[in-house]
Amino acid sequence: MARISIKPEREYLREIATKLEEGTYAIPAFQRDYVWKKNQILDLFDSISKGYPIGSIILWKPKDLDIPPVRDVLTEKISNEIKPEYYILDGRQRTTTFYGCVTDKKDKPEEFQLYYDLDEDSFVYKNKRNRKKNIYEVSKIYDTFTMLGLLQDIMSSGLTEEKTKLYINRIKEINTILQTYEIGEMIIENCTLDESSTVFSRINSEGTDISKMAMLQALTYKNKESVLVSEEIAEITRNLSEYGFGGIKSDDILNCCYTYIGHNFYENKVLEFLKKADMAKVFTPLKKDINKAVEFLYRRCGVIDYKVLPYTRQLTATHLFFKTIENPTEKQLYELEKWFFYTTYQQMFQNSSLGVVRSIFKRFDEFLKGEKETAIDYDKIDLDEKLNFKFGSGSAASNFITMCQVLIRREIEPDANLTYVGEYYYNKGNKPASAFALLTSDDRSDIVEILNGRQECDNLAAYFLTDEMLTALAQQKESVFFHLRKQKILSEIRKKLESYGFEIETEDVDGQTDFDVKNLLDDFEYLNNAERSELCEVLQSQGEYDSAVFTVTKLSEDGGLYAISSPSFNAEYQFDAETSMTALKQISDKYCGGEDPVAFFDWLIALEKERDE
Repeated sequence: MARISIKPEREYLREIATKLEEGTYAIPAFQRDYVWKKNQILDLFDSISKGYPIGSIILWKPKDLDIPPVRDVLTEKISNEIKPEYYILDGRQRTTTFYGCVTDKKDKPEEFQLYYDLDEDSFVYKNKRNRKKNIYEVSKIYDTFTMLGLLQDIMSSGLTEEKTKLYINRIKEINTILQTYEIGEMIIENCTLDESSTVFSRINSEGTDISKMAMLQALTYKNKESVLVSEEIAEITRNLSEYGFGGIKSDDILNCCYTYIGHNFYENKVLEFLKKADMAKVFTPLKKDINKAVEFLYRRCGVIDYKVLPYTRQLTATHLFFKTIENPTEKQLYELEKWFFYTTYQQMFQNSSLGVVRSIFKRFDEFLKGEKETAIDYDKIDLDEKLNFKFGSGSAASNFITMCQVLIRREIEPDANLTYVGEYYYNKGNKPASAFALLTSDDRSDIVEILNGRQECDNLAAYFLTDEMLTALAQQKESVFFHLRKQKILSEIRKKLESYGFEIETEDVDGQTDFDVKNLLDDFEYLNNAERSELCEVLQSQGEYDSAVFTVTKLSEDGGLYAISSPSFNAEYQFDAETSMTALKQISDKYCGGEDPVAFFDWLIALEKERDE
């Protein structure tokens, strides 16, 4: 077995920067993109200034191989006639960072426009707060000739002798550090292209996280004619932009890519098989199938943006569907749609173990092969009537509501060009009842005007609103508004789930009967303060709760005993008629801002009757 040779050396960072500029050192085409953020750049220069080690770099000296180097904004002017002597296998982020910050190129990326603060003795980025301070661009301090000019400017700036001396010493010190800092080099020779990509992937599988794209690009690169994974991914992303998937992560595309070599994204030995894969034959069908998958999610499921996709594994499954079934029937498409909404509402992929994921995909695969009629075994759905979660595109529950709104909106406004803009929260709440998904650029202003009674709307359902809700707001009954809107959202969720034939589990309250709330509350004003506060203390002892929905149940025929319960409580409380009156008053005071409790509970009873009917 032939062994590669490794030669350790040390090199000034400034020499590495010079060689990158000359093209003597280069980044091989199979390397990953530059990904460092500003905080990482600041940390690197802080370490250099303090003499901390920043690790070594690994260089590869190819033998009789023609590998195109990466050309970016820093190296674009290097002639293609220049053949690199060494390729950087490990250390691309550090070397590119140093070179980018010390070079004085015009129009270089913002992250490379690094400054040194003379007062704070630290590296910084220019902002409004430090714009007028004594900060100087690192590239000007690094270049010794330019640095001398800076020193002249400081000496003639009218500063005190002490300040002048301090600033001059600090600039000189930084210049010396940047010019003399050394880094270790490991030079690999007698190494084939295949071996070099293996070395690269193994180096980057440890320590610093590397994306699947970078790993795949390294493992599948054979020669200059090879498909560059990054370019193929970029093309796919551009094609998906019309469906709002321009922000899709490359790893999510690659999870789909793996199926073309006969393996799933969750299998352990995928990378070994990738080395043998012909990526040109992989990406051609991938582009077609993933486009079908995203279009399906966009048109039939209301996923109008990558942010609205509940789980990325649903994209993998949907892509697998179109890869396996070239011309699906309407029945098959309906089953896929049903599976999608079921796995979303049931949160099937939420913190799921690898074993659970395998099980879901195994069952899905049986459906694709025609071995099962359904894509999953559907269980009863327990409808969560609390909606007690923070609304936002980060949760599957929120995305389910947003998708329902998109589909309703399309029915009401078929010509509307809907895009996901974000969320608007009424009255600073973050629960679904106070949240509005913004689907056009005008939605925020329209919603504000509608809620404030300054604008009429013929299509209130598009925002999960009703005339009753707006009436409640006009009467300054926000608790009624939130309750009604919560019930409206729940109704739409139920309607969507039932449209697929799902069995919905509900809780029946035994003994619940209608009664005249007005009669119950007639005498509340005559109760003493002790009686009025009695129940409130009991309820408060149970901890925090957020629902204003209470069920009052008559327990005896003579009306002498009542039970008060709420979805927010884990128990039911029984009180006599007088204490029940106190309870209702306390509830009204706490949740309804002191508004007329009779009116409030009339609303609740009317809603219950409507739902029962």
